[in-house]
Amino acid sequence: MSTRSKVLTALFLLLLCMHFSTFAEDSQWIWTTEAASPVAGERFFRRVFALGRTPAKAMLTISCDGQYEVYLNGKLAGAGNEWRLPGVFDVAPLLVRGTNVIAVKGAKDIPGAAGLILDLDCGSEFHLISNKNWRWYKTEVGGWMQSGFDAEAWKPAQRLAVRTPRRGN
Repeated sequence: MSTRSKVLTALFLLLLCMHFSTFAEDSQWIWTTEAASPVAGERFFRRVFALGRTPAKAMLTISCDGQYEVYLNGKLAGAGNEWRLPGVFDVAPLLVRGTNVIAVKGAKDIPGAAGLILDLDCGSEFHLISNKNWRWYKTEVGGWMQSGFDAEAWKPAQRLAVRTPRRGN
């Protein structure tokens, strides 16, 4: 391998590590509670949370093995299709004082293992991570991205793993 190739490889690995270090230490890879090797297709995840006030800043970091669309209060916040390069989105304008809903449509084109990891950082005001407190459903249901939606039939997400620790920990 040439020196140039080694340098480019090292830079790529450094950038990859920097991307994944943006997730909170306790963020967890989650997915459905289906069989160990899920079928291909879409799965829907949601989490309701409350804010005492609208945060001045809010950064959402997300990755999904497959494709994803992430919504806050029914509005598209971002999308991606490369799990190795997490999406980072400024979502402060989408948050409201009171009840909020974060919703993710994850999709796999081929059968096999899948996962979703997410971190919503509003500074000292609020912090939300992906964990077993999220709910999932197999099909899209009208209103699933809105507060007031009855998610009684939705199942708790399954924790797959905790993210790789930050450098230096």
